[in-house]
Amino acid sequence: MNLNFLINITDSISLQSAIICLLVSAGLGTIFALFYWFTKKEVGADNSFLSSIILLPIIVAVIIMLVSNDIVKAFSLGGVFVLVRFRTRIRSARDATFLFAAIGVGFACGLDYYIFACLITVFILIVMAIIHIFKLDRPKETVYRLKMQLPEHLDYVGLFDDVFDKYLKKVKLLRVKLTDFGSLIELTYMIEMKDVTKQKEFIDELRQRNGNLNILIANDYEKLIEVTY
Repeated sequence: MNLNFLINITDSISLQSAIICLLVSAGLGTIFALFYWFTKKEVGADNSFLSSIILLPIIVAVIIMLVSNDIVKAFSLGGVFVLVRFRTRIRSARDATFLFAAIGVGFACGLDYYIFACLITVFILIVMAIIHIFKLDRPKETVYRLKMQLPEHLDYVGLFDDVFDKYLKKVKLLRVKLTDFGSLIELTYMIEMKDVTKQKEFIDELRQRNGNLNILIANDYEKLIEVTY
């Protein structure tokens, strides 16, 4: 009976090295996931994203182990990725950073650079902790996107200037769009409010000008206020 499979999984990968690689990549992925969980406290956070952070280093490490030093396997794997399409909803650039960090750690583990993988994990987490402590990754609480509709016969140029001057520090028109077969105009602005507690008064004055049509105020990550009349 051939017992070589107990020692070598493939010609170039031993069972011992595979186990070490999987354990180290899983451990580092778990550390990233725990840090993400402790620092991601806002409403609407997707906890299923944690499993992606844990599994990505493992998957990448396995792929690197399989294709390392074999150009044929590398091209075959590339063909598989061309055929397989997958989509994931990334809510923010911060989430994408965690994904890239997990992939980088998986690469290092797959190449047997375990000390380097631990080193970059510690360094990345220290940088992320500094960013989190000083709130450098938080959007300004006074900056929102304003989207509203108005009848197509209204001239929107200068229509809301006095209201904007009263409630806003800055305003920028981002987009003008015709909807409902041209019967409505949809305006999208980037705004910075003087006082966020006066959002209701701000909306009330806007709806007096736009004919009580839809008004939406949202920040970069989630819907805050939607008013439909």
